[in-house]
Amino acid sequence: MFVDLLAWPDKLPDLSLLISEPLRKLAVLMRLQRFAEAEARLLAHLTSATTDDQGLWLLLLLRFAQRRLDGVPDLLERLTCGSTSTMARFVRSQFWLQTDQLQPLQLCSLKWWEGYEQCLWLRLAYVSWLLSIGELVKAELVIGSIGAETCMELVRFQARIHTLRREYKAAATLLLAAAERFPQHLGLQAETAAALIEARSRDRTIPFMRQALQRHGNEPELMQSVAQIKLLQREPGQARRCRLVLHAAASVRLLDLNPAGLVVSYEQTGHVEWMPHLHPLLRQQPVQMSAIQHNLCTYLASMEAQSAEQQVRAQVRRLTDLPEFAEHARAGMPPRLPLLTDAEGPLTVAWLTGDLVHHPVSRFLLGFFKAGDGAFRHRHLLVDIKDHESESVADRFDDINGVQRLSVGHLPPNQKLAAIREHQAHIAIDLSGWTDGNFVTGFMARMAPLQINYLGYFASTGIPAMDAWLGDAQLFPSPMQEWHQEAIVRLPRCFIAWQPPAVLPEGQAVVGGPPTGGIRFGSFNHNRKLSDTTLRLWGRLLASITDSRLVLKAHQRGDEATQTLLRRRMLRQGLDPERVIWLPIAPTPDEHLLQYSQMDVALDCFPNGGCTTTCEALWMGVPVITLTGSSYVSRMSTAVLHGAGLPQLCAASQESYLQLAQEQAGRLGWLRQNRENWRSQLQASQLGDAVDLMRHVEICFSELYRSRCSAAAASV
Repeated sequence: MFVDLLAWPDKLPDLSLLISEPLRKLAVLMRLQRFAEAEARLLAHLTSATTDDQGLWLLLLLRFAQRRLDGVPDLLERLTCGSTSTMARFVRSQFWLQTDQLQPLQLCSLKWWEGYEQCLWLRLAYVSWLLSIGELVKAELVIGSIGAETCMELVRFQARIHTLRREYKAAATLLLAAAERFPQHLGLQAETAAALIEARSRDRTIPFMRQALQRHGNEPELMQSVAQIKLLQREPGQARRCRLVLHAAASVRLLDLNPAGLVVSYEQTGHVEWMPHLHPLLRQQPVQMSAIQHNLCTYLASMEAQSAEQQVRAQVRRLTDLPEFAEHARAGMPPRLPLLTDAEGPLTVAWLTGDLVHHPVSRFLLGFFKAGDGAFRHRHLLVDIKDHESESVADRFDDINGVQRLSVGHLPPNQKLAAIREHQAHIAIDLSGWTDGNFVTGFMARMAPLQINYLGYFASTGIPAMDAWLGDAQLFPSPMQEWHQEAIVRLPRCFIAWQPPAVLPEGQAVVGGPPTGGIRFGSFNHNRKLSDTTLRLWGRLLASITDSRLVLKAHQRGDEATQTLLRRRMLRQGLDPERVIWLPIAPTPDEHLLQYSQMDVALDCFPNGGCTTTCEALWMGVPVITLTGSSYVSRMSTAVLHGAGLPQLCAASQESYLQLAQEQAGRLGWLRQNRENWRSQLQASQLGDAVDLMRHVEICFSELYRSRCSAAAASV
């Protein structure tokens, strides 16, 4: 009977052959996840039996499988009653583990686990306990002594070890094979879906989810992955709906919910302004659940929140206190500073990014490196810190002379850091900050003598080991008004360049024709940037110009929930949603660029302005109006427009922003006849000169490193 409770479905006996063995039939029903039928039969059996301890054992195990712990303490007391048998120790351990009572297990001596080799049930509890206290190596040895394939539970434990080591592909492969063998198990299906998403295995995730939903329906366990997929598919309204359903379900049944998903859903539907008001308990989540804390660092900085500094400092402190951070510091000795004379020669510069997909960072980098091909002053190492599987565009950099590529995304953090340190880079560039796929702990532990925050993040990282923050005079006005941990370094030119190579869609795109009718303002920025203040000013603009329309594109065509939420926000801010032209997110970059032909003038958002979208708009024949703020995040478009020689499109106030937009409406005919003008202007400016950018950046690296060496020599 107990053997059947841990068997694979293809090893279970036929139910029709168990007529004379009612308890074994119940065990098979439980293993096949037919809990309702098993419970009804079991309760009927227990009602008719005067005494049946085996039936009570089955009821106890059924409660564990259902994660319904009501009445379990009484059952435990009746069945174990001071017993120290292996099964008695298993059920007590299981109860403590399911109720997060780790202290009783911590107080147990080693004798508690004696005999686990002879009892698979106790072995499972022992492995679960080892994983809960972070003993991954010991847990793996216990699993290996019998073989993970012995039962589905051991496969899940092995996959969990892979996940904790960030070996997501290995975890997904293990679980996918197990899920195909045990499709009835809802928990296994849900865990497999989550693993496939972590592994960024798009080709396998969607088909698997369809099959799982067909078999199990909209069960809350599966809805967690559905919500995450909807976020990845840019359908945040649907994701939020799934998350709310999940939280409602969690109020009546035990579910492991990570609140990060709901927070991100609200953020992506444009409710960034709510972030400073999150419940304090969300900020106190375990540091291992880093999604909320890391996202909050990004969200709060994006809205110029006063609490951004506090959040970043707290997260750095929490990460520093982790045992894993001490392991990072030991993952290969940090490279020593070379002698001062060595700083005159070529340096090795490591550029670390988690965005080597069709992402703004990778597109900018490709333009920079292509422009410097074969003429670099330094050696450049492009480090891919995130495993993107089929979505990666890293191979686009392989034929650039002077750029070497290193992929460490598949490695666990300690090995990742050691692999980077082996290259003994003089300078490490952080291109991710606190965004998804970051390696903040690696920078905190230091991987190069000089570390620089540049390009991929719009705020200070707050990391004490981050030495410099690289920008220009427009991003960093003097005096600086925003908080920063790093030393401020200003390039004598625009901090970026937009010179897309032919391999990129924008490198081949031609400027399209103009729209027709009244003036078409527009914004292709993300929902998170559509602040209430932005919507309110846009409402005033449309109201002031007859027949003007606003072109928006921030969600999928079928995501009506997101559009509904945006319409409600617009109405509250005085913007008529009926004057909005809603474009769907284009399926390809080429089609996305063609959509710029739907607008005459692009309107920047505030305080979180654009950067890539500003470059794209100018490139595709559309001028951009921005409101210059006081921080990096609200000055990116200002820096881009100054770099393009268009400072006249930068407004100093909301009234000036409104006036600039109205002036453009007054020259609509000229705008539509001269769309090529904006690309020509860009190409002839600093912004369009990537060769000049790389020359200045490399000179800057040499000067910063020489200063660092001088300071090190003076301190000896």
